[in-house]
Amino acid sequence: MDTLMVNIDRKENLIEICAKGGNEIRIDVAEEFHPQIFYYFEDLKIDTVYHGKRDEQAFLQKDKSANKPLPKSVKSRAKYTKVKYKPDFGKFGITKLEDDDVAVLNRRVVDMAGCLGEKLRVLLNRQEVMLILKKVRHKKVMNPFERYFHRFLDSTDDELPRMFTKVQDNWEICLSIREGEFEQVSFVNSIATVKGGSHVNHITNQITDHLIKVLNKKYKNANLQAVHVKNYLWVFVNAFIDNPTIDAEALGQETLIQPNSFGSQFKLPKQFLEQAAKHAEEILFPEEWKRRLKIQIPKLIDAKLAGIPSYECTLIVVEGDSAMSLARAGIATFNRETRDLYGLYPLSGKLANVRNTNVTKAMLDYVEVKNLKKILGLKIGAHYENLSSLRYRRLMIMTDQDYDGYHIKGLIINLIYSFWPSLLTIKPSFFMEFKTPIIKAFGKKIAKEEKFYSKQDYESWNANLSGSSASDWHIRYYKGLGTNTVKEGMEYFKGDELGVHQRKFLWVTELDTTSLDIAFSENKIKERKDWVREGQLLQLSDLSLSQHVQPVVRQRHITHYTVFNRLIPSVNFQEFVNDELRPFAVESIRRAIPCLLDGLKPSQRKVLYSAFKRENFIKEARVLDFSGYVSDASAYHHGKNLDKTIIRMAQDFVGRSNINLLLPLGQFGSRYKGGKDHAASHYINTKLSPITRFIFVEDDDMLLSYLQEDGKSVEPKFYLPIIPLARL
Repeated sequence: MDTLMVNIDRKENLIEICAKGGNEIRIDVAEEFHPQIFYYFEDLKIDTVYHGKRDEQAFLQKDKSANKPLPKSVKSRAKYTKVKYKPDFGKFGITKLEDDDVAVLNRRVVDMAGCLGEKLRVLLNRQEVMLILKKVRHKKVMNPFERYFHRFLDSTDDELPRMFTKVQDNWEICLSIREGEFEQVSFVNSIATVKGGSHVNHITNQITDHLIKVLNKKYKNANLQAVHVKNYLWVFVNAFIDNPTIDAEALGQETLIQPNSFGSQFKLPKQFLEQAAKHAEEILFPEEWKRRLKIQIPKLIDAKLAGIPSYECTLIVVEGDSAMSLARAGIATFNRETRDLYGLYPLSGKLANVRNTNVTKAMLDYVEVKNLKKILGLKIGAHYENLSSLRYRRLMIMTDQDYDGYHIKGLIINLIYSFWPSLLTIKPSFFMEFKTPIIKAFGKKIAKEEKFYSKQDYESWNANLSGSSASDWHIRYYKGLGTNTVKEGMEYFKGDELGVHQRKFLWVTELDTTSLDIAFSENKIKERKDWVREGQLLQLSDLSLSQHVQPVVRQRHITHYTVFNRLIPSVNFQEFVNDELRPFAVESIRRAIPCLLDGLKPSQRKVLYSAFKRENFIKEARVLDFSGYVSDASAYHHGKNLDKTIIRMAQDFVGRSNINLLLPLGQFGSRYKGGKDHAASHYINTKLSPITRFIFVEDDDMLLSYLQEDGKSVEPKFYLPIIPLARL
């Protein structure tokens, strides 16, 4: 055979296949109709010419009959066998040749041109299949299977490496390497084996074995496995095998035959394997600029070596842009080799609690969740037994050392636990935190500095100072990481100090995951209430948290460990939940629910205290200016919300409050918008309402118990109004 012609007549729904020329081709005609053979054909005609004779036979499905072949002598020397048929569309549930059907037929014709193009001409609808290539640099390729391979790759938008080799006439191999999943296009004796088989495995195993050997030797910490490398391969195989065994149930997989039974032993040439290793190295271990093109996320400072399996990179997730500047100053103290191992990414506010949220929905709804997944190299639904496949081997959380900072840490851990729980238990630990002082005391008379990593530590230290010695210290409260100077940031990261400030999170027992469930799961409401009550009891018992880890036996014989001491190199998740997340939960309730004694929330109490301190705030002032005064006078550390607190205390429309303690001098909002339509704080004024001092009697001020903040006396624990404001 030297010519294969296929004609598809969509108008008449006829398909014609003609094998022509070369050795004599003969199909033995049938003497009778066999319905099991022609089940899928409505009409079928066979026309064959051989030895100067021509046989024609027709099979009619509707008549369930076949005419008897009548050989005729012909003078033509042409040799061919032609089959023309019309499919029985009723058995397929269609009425004509659909676009998909024609596409499959066209694909098989192109397959034949690629597999047999050196041996015969292939025509489709009377036009020769030329395997025309789009890319100019490949147009001189003459081997049909190689042209077939290039045509496949030209259909993609990527510039992919291309390799080809041929041994004898039995094996033609093409290979490309790219990110994604393993793919193969293969043929055995021109039969498409769409599921692969032992012939594909024979080739693929040679490639993966060589790549693992070469790359693991060059990158000693890469620890590449066959499954990692195989996912990068796109293999094309055209093999001619003696008596291949084809899957009888699904013609699409060559199986059950061992390489030593192929009839031709095939080993990939050394030059081909070396070329494959070179391209694999470029893709699995790309240059720095190529990696950075893959991860383009606003504000991300990607580690230069992120994504290379042999390097253990750390991603520092910080709270806000100012914190990022601090971390960046610290990383600048490293030598170049170490600096290339650290990446930075700032969060804008708090992450959402994604527990009980579908992972796909979370990626769509929360940009930062999607970004963290991409930066870390996480895959949806993946179970991780080691960290080698991630772009970063460690996630270091760097937040403010206050209740909100604790909550942000918890939300990040909750995100990973919700979608990739295996990373909690993995060793070495994936999670770390970077702790900075929340309070510093500077000696006024001597050059001495004391650092405190929790309010409890500071209060314990301050309680041991006498009145005179307390005045020898200047106290600075570090509300946020942005309070630290560049110099302080550099000191935190220098030399041995880095190890002091870093701390690992460890999974020890199932109690660690149970604790996270209690803190975040919507299915643990009752357990969470009990958990918060225990935290409130701990605060009421006035337990001081020392700078040493001391177990405190609580109710129900639960052992409680304090974790605020920065010198502890690691902490388990249960300790973190109980000692950092729980105080946040208790504090959130305290902020949100007014005190029964005076009807005020902590922020409102600070505003009222500052108004009394400002000569009873008789003269009006802009809300913006008064907000600054309150922040300084009462050591308020949540300035972004203070303007709203002052405005709400002055609003007097129905539905807000029956007694407004401040006067609204300007547009303070209306009941129609719930007060949200107020003017900006620098446009409106306020002062103390005349009735306020009658409710909070001035003579009672000296009887109240005042709090200490930043080394000075601030608002009282509670006021004692003459009427129950909590009920108004």
